[in-house]
Amino acid sequence: MALENKYSLTVNLKAKRYGGIVPNVTANDNVVFEIAVIDDTIAFPLLDTYRYTLVTLKKNKTSVIREGTLVNGLLRFEVGGSETTIAGKVDATVQIYDTGNKRVSSAPLAYNIVNDPSLQGGLPTDDKTLVIANESLLTQSISKSDKASTDSAAALTKSTEAETNAALAKTVADLVRAEFDRVIAEAGSNNPEVVQARKNEVNLNARLNKVDSSLAEMVSKKAWWNPPTIPSANLSLTYPNFIANTFETLRSKYPNLISRSTIGTDPSGNYPIYEYCFAPASFEQTVFITAGIHGDEPEGYWGIYNILKEIYDGNTTDKRLRYIRDKVRIVLIPVVNTGGYVNFTRVNPNGINLNRNFDVFWNQAGSDSQGGTPFSQSEALAVKNTIDKYNGEFSFHLDFHTVPYGYTEYGIYGGYCYVKPNSLLNEIMHTEQEYLINSWNKTYSKSLKTRYVDSLHSDASNYLETVRGVPSTTLEFATGNFSTTLANSAEMTRAVEWYGNVLISLAEMFSDGAIKLDKKQKTVTALTNIFNLDLNNGVRLFTIKTDDAVAKTLQFSNVPKVPESHLDVLVFLDYLNAATITFPSSVVWQNGIAPTFTVKNKYVLQFRSFDNGKHWIGSFVGAWAWNMDAITDDFNRANSTTSLGTATTGQSWMAQKGTWGINSNKAYTAAGSNDSIAVIDSGESNVAISVDVTWNSSGGIVFRVNGTDLLAAYVNSTGIHLYKFTSSTNDLLGEYLFTPVAATTYAIKVIANGSSIKVSLDGTERISAVNTFNQTFTKHGLRTFNDLVTKFDNFKIEGA
Repeated sequence: MALENKYSLTVNLKAKRYGGIVPNVTANDNVVFEIAVIDDTIAFPLLDTYRYTLVTLKKNKTSVIREGTLVNGLLRFEVGGSETTIAGKVDATVQIYDTGNKRVSSAPLAYNIVNDPSLQGGLPTDDKTLVIANESLLTQSISKSDKASTDSAAALTKSTEAETNAALAKTVADLVRAEFDRVIAEAGSNNPEVVQARKNEVNLNARLNKVDSSLAEMVSKKAWWNPPTIPSANLSLTYPNFIANTFETLRSKYPNLISRSTIGTDPSGNYPIYEYCFAPASFEQTVFITAGIHGDEPEGYWGIYNILKEIYDGNTTDKRLRYIRDKVRIVLIPVVNTGGYVNFTRVNPNGINLNRNFDVFWNQAGSDSQGGTPFSQSEALAVKNTIDKYNGEFSFHLDFHTVPYGYTEYGIYGGYCYVKPNSLLNEIMHTEQEYLINSWNKTYSKSLKTRYVDSLHSDASNYLETVRGVPSTTLEFATGNFSTTLANSAEMTRAVEWYGNVLISLAEMFSDGAIKLDKKQKTVTALTNIFNLDLNNGVRLFTIKTDDAVAKTLQFSNVPKVPESHLDVLVFLDYLNAATITFPSSVVWQNGIAPTFTVKNKYVLQFRSFDNGKHWIGSFVGAWAWNMDAITDDFNRANSTTSLGTATTGQSWMAQKGTWGINSNKAYTAAGSNDSIAVIDSGESNVAISVDVTWNSSGGIVFRVNGTDLLAAYVNSTGIHLYKFTSSTNDLLGEYLFTPVAATTYAIKVIANGSSIKVSLDGTERISAVNTFNQTFTKHGLRTFNDLVTKFDNFKIEGA
């Protein structure tokens, strides 16, 4: 019978990583965590909350969610079995749901699972006072330090690793500086290294506070955009007049740069949703921005207007604004929730929170008026359609929001994305927040704090980051800090400062002169099985792929001599095949061990050098499941009676039965009797396939095709059917009966994931089946039966 062990822990809502002592838990034991929650240095008001979850990421990359209880002011979680079966460090997140506004606060937690019962530890009882170094100070120390702070941090060079390997002492010390949440200093210790680091202060934390004050002055010298005074938002404007007086005014002045298209409407059909495209003649990158998903958050949609007005009409001497104007294409949906704008409500006219209607983490964080199915609301679907339209072209995405009055102590939010460790943007968000809050507190005599929030919400940012692979963050501006009058000049100026500087910083980061995000510029092919990361011309971001299972070697070349205190390189690894990757001997990994990789996962690795490439500190930033690049075909090409040719994304169609062709930008069977089948080899068996079928008598989708053995979902005169076909048998797996109408277009979608098969018609799931037939085959496409009239359009294959 498993033992039950109780651990008393403290978690901090302001922390980005767990900074406490990590307990050892014996494998397969039942464990009770009793957790005290603090926010920075004060107790968090748990009585104002109603739900508590512990989300555990297991070593096999699966997640377990445990509900907790509030007992005597502590959160109690009972953990066992499924979480404690695999030895190793376990990362978890404590989530706390607020009673009033349903927002989620979170804090990191970690524990070790060990196999040897003698290692069962609990917490140490040593009564010495421990001071945990503040990670946010470290972030600033590393990213913005001058020689003085570097020399100060060098006092830590004699770590445990350095004592066992003197040759690596300098490099390991740099690592300790880079991962400062691991540094623990004892108050009153006589240890020479600690004494030197304290600089006669009572403990290391006090010393770091002085360093932080010095750094604040250094940071004040950084390139920071201070916008002019922004006028108050005119909240009396109706929805059409708001667009006419703002974005249309800009478009009329710059018709060659700014275009507009209508991408949908609110549920009433009365209030159109617009997409604006700000496209310079020779742009280097494309940025996606959304605002107004909540109609009662005017700082967002007025904020992005004023930012763009400054970029196009304002200070043209600011090189950062000029860069965005001349080199960045901005795709903008200024008001997603147009009906919410009209009614000044958070939800749309159907009562749905649009930022819970995206197809990610569905039902995992409560309904919160999320709607019956993902993308059931026209506004959320319009956002998705825009993402599809620019598939793979976005450098990053920003979603502008505000925090309701009453949350003023937190100032601003940032880094709002559940898969926080995997997001390229979140560390930047934290740095920007710390600088801005420190600046506001000093300039305006405030006592504001920052807050790092992650969630399981089905929101736009999580969808872009997790499903579509686009770095994304939600920017929240807390109203009421500078005025209790909503969106007046004081509030708008500070909101524009926050939103605008994040946009500027990220645009610079992904610029052609810094990190190249264009796929052709950043992808490195393994020549003679060597990934050569050439740092010439300012390239700092690379994508590498294991296209085969042959062993690979990674190397750096043309490492520049930089005046900065360090040099950073980011590597995105698409681990498609199980190839061994050997890293340079100059790389010392964060925990002393190079990371291991799992096939069909994506990884982000960071390499940092303080000595112009002689030594590198390797860090494992994050990982997520690999998604195939979508295959699409709109058939918009010349008519043909003999071939479908090549898909929009470049894949070749293969006619397995019958003759296929194109007529008026639609696919059809040009000649053939009985079955006519055309397929594309996607390379993936677990897929979602969709197509629009203008129906006559029989047409639909085939998938997992292997010669005459295949699966098919198609509409005939009696309804939509799911069949398994072999050379000798036809097996019905499911059907939905209705009477289709000739010349009507039906949207058919198949999701095949493992043995699970789901078939939707016009957005509603109609058939669900479980079948292992042809589960590994990767060809998918179109089918008709004795039908030369049915036509197909908007064909798509994407990862399931």
